[in-house]
Amino acid sequence: LEDVLSSELSGKFKTLAKKLSMTPWEVMAKALYKAMQGPGTKERVLIEVLATCSNDDIVELKKSYQLVLEADGKSKGNLPYCLLSTCFNLVVMF
Repeated sequence: LEDVLSSELSGKFKTLAKKLSMTPWEVMAKALYKAMQGPGTKERVLIEVLATCSNDDIVELKKSYQLVLEADGKSKGNLPYCLLSTCFNLVVMF
């Protein structure tokens, strides 16, 4: 579906249509991944996503984040995954 949307649409409408075809956890996982990519971290995005999640949401978000990493060819051992996983575990414990 994502390939069809990419070929048929353009601009902000394409971005909107692609995000509407994903689950909320996939959208949040991609936002977290993008926020931690490259030099520096966009803490505002991390706070907005993690502060609005319940413990159940965080469990689903953790699964979706792992799928985002696998889709990008990253291994489980990279630093962003380890940091985010630790953060998730701390939130779930409370």
